[in-house]
Amino acid sequence: MTAQMSAAMRTSHFIASNLDVMRPECPKCGTRMWLARIEPDEPGYDRRKFECPECDHELVEVVNSL
Repeated sequence: MTAQMSAAMRTSHFIASNLDVMRPECPKCGTRMWLARIEPDEPGYDRRKFECPECDHELVEVVNSL
C-alpha cells in the first residue's frame, strides 16, 4: 500500500466516523438519516441535506461551518 493510498483511507475513515455523530433521526419515522449533500450557503455556513433510507423524507439544515 502506498503512502498516498494510506492517507486517503485514513481520511475516509475519519469522515465516516464523524458522520455517525451528525446523523439526525427522521422526524417522520425515527430512522437515522443519511447525509446526502453539503453545499455552501451564506459565508461561514453550510446547507446539509439529509435523506431517510426508510420513508424518503428529506431534511435540510443550515449550520455554521467555522
